Amino acid sequence: MSEHLLAISIGPVQDFIAAARRTRDLWFGSHVLSEISKAAAKAVADYPGVGLDALIFPAPQTAVDLALCNTQAIMSVANVILAKIPAGTIPADIALAAKKAAESRWREFAEKAKNVAGQIRNDVWQDQVDDVVECYSAWTMLPSIADYQQTRKDVMRLLAGRKACRNFVMAKGRAKLPKSSLDGARETVLELNRKGTGRLPLADGEQLDVIGLTKRLAGEQQSYPSVARIAADPWLRTLASSQSHVDDFNLLKEICERMISNNGLSRSEMPSETLPYDGTAVFLNRHPDLAKEMGHEIGSQAQQDLTALSAVVSKLTRSVAKGGLGEPNPYLAIIVADGDRMGAAISNIKAPEDHRRLSAKLSEFSQEAKGVVQVANGVCVYAGGDDVLALVPLDSCLKCARDLHSVFGKSMRDWKTADGKSPTLSVGIAIGHMMESLEDLLGFGRAAEQAAKKSVELGGTDERNALAVLMRNRGADAVRVRDNWLDENDSAALDQRLYRWAELFVKGSLPNKLPYDLRQLVPVYERWPTTNKKECEVLEKVLQKDVGRILKRKRSTLLIDERDDISEAEKQNRSFLKDRIGSIKSIADLKSLAEELLIAQQISAALPPRVEPLEVQPLEAIR
Repeated sequence: MSEHLLAISIGPVQDFIAAARRTRDLWFGSHVLSEISKAAAKAVADYPGVGLDALIFPAPQTAVDLALCNTQAIMSVANVILAKIPAGTIPADIALAAKKAAESRWREFAEKAKNVAGQIRNDVWQDQVDDVVECYSAWTMLPSIADYQQTRKDVMRLLAGRKACRNFVMAKGRAKLPKSSLDGARETVLELNRKGTGRLPLADGEQLDVIGLTKRLAGEQQSYPSVARIAADPWLRTLASSQSHVDDFNLLKEICERMISNNGLSRSEMPSETLPYDGTAVFLNRHPDLAKEMGHEIGSQAQQDLTALSAVVSKLTRSVAKGGLGEPNPYLAIIVADGDRMGAAISNIKAPEDHRRLSAKLSEFSQEAKGVVQVANGVCVYAGGDDVLALVPLDSCLKCARDLHSVFGKSMRDWKTADGKSPTLSVGIAIGHMMESLEDLLGFGRAAEQAAKKSVELGGTDERNALAVLMRNRGADAVRVRDNWLDENDSAALDQRLYRWAELFVKGSLPNKLPYDLRQLVPVYERWPTTNKKECEVLEKVLQKDVGRILKRKRSTLLIDERDDISEAEKQNRSFLKDRIGSIKSIADLKSLAEELLIAQQISAALPPRVEPLEVQPLEAIR
């Protein structure tokens, strides 16, 4: 008998990862999918006569890499497995063993959740629990190592065909039962009118199917930061480092700790370790909802604690001029990163061992990516292969994106496509309000990643290896900017430009309304004729002069102060501003600059406050 290549796909990815209302649902769903895939990979390696070295993707170095766990894992495993099956073994039997292991691992998580939940509809649970994991496989003969390149392409094509011919199992729906609130795909397994508890937190009217309940309750009850906590992190770090607010900070922590015992707040750890509680505590406009969730009577200890919390937060969020820090910015960043030309690089691999080395490099990148996100005070939802999904505070999102791109580039520099290019990383950053649904925030992140992959919609020609930033203020249209990655020391790089603009807004060197004034110029010049070169040259000069006029009218210190006895940093800022004005060649350039400034202004609102706190206007204010 000949050797075979065996490919296995585990799912459903959408149900496990995308459907989520809480950040913990999102993270634990990706963890469960990784653990199910890991169990399948382990079953392949443990099958008699196969062994660990047969695995190509993933490529574990030791059996410890495939050890199963309930929370943090050493190695994340993607949902596609590739293995070189030795001669004398039957691929169909190995695929079946992998399928059984995946299903068994899923049931372990599900049973733990069921035991914690109690009071569920057992009949609906039984209908759903065995109809969750999708496991498809394909295999083909590997005549010789020299045929690996073509054989791998063949088996992946077969696997794609098998997935297209998916199993259609008879539906087991129940009449008059509400659907899951996360995705509406399956009926709820909860008893009707059931209220949330400390062990099973539920929003009003929230319903969960078997996957949603498992993501909410399986594994250890590990705290996981909410979007509010991630958004508040820059403000809390500023507070923690402020010598003039030490007593207020200690009082804030004391009150929050008391509210933990009254189920008023949840513990929510962050890498910065500034305040291990839910970020709702420091957003004053969220306190009425917090009081409603607590449901305690007037005069109770819980109600007194909330009153005390509101008092200290009111004091801290006063303007800087009045001795406070201003209000925390309610926006956060969603980072979605994906490798470019990975398929082409893999297709260029001619031997299984080389593919295994690439798999090991991707695994190393996944671990490094988690460290990069942690350094940025963010939380990594998923890092597997060349994919990264993270929630990051606004003040560190640009550096996080840059570091992810750099780490990936170093990991992939020894791998080439057929045309001699190494894989790169495109990164999308979506800036969204903490009150947006998690589903919408994820959608923004994926849209930003797709914009980074393709520049055509933004008027560019170079696809991939780019950074795209998308921002959507609540109730307004999205704005976005995109540019290919440049060296981090290049001031023209998009991440460097955005951070420079943000610093200028914080210092007061740029007027707050500048982005909106520039946007209002766009319709003024939209009908300017550009049928010949001379008309384009005249438009270019007029646009640049008009932008300069607006800056001088707004009394921007970078343009109206022409003194020579200024610091080197101020000279560089002045030169930067003039260069950016000089880069305006068309209406599209003007619009892009306005949107770049809008995004930078939102980022600046998360930076340490200036003398007068920054007030970011909503986009609809100019309509």
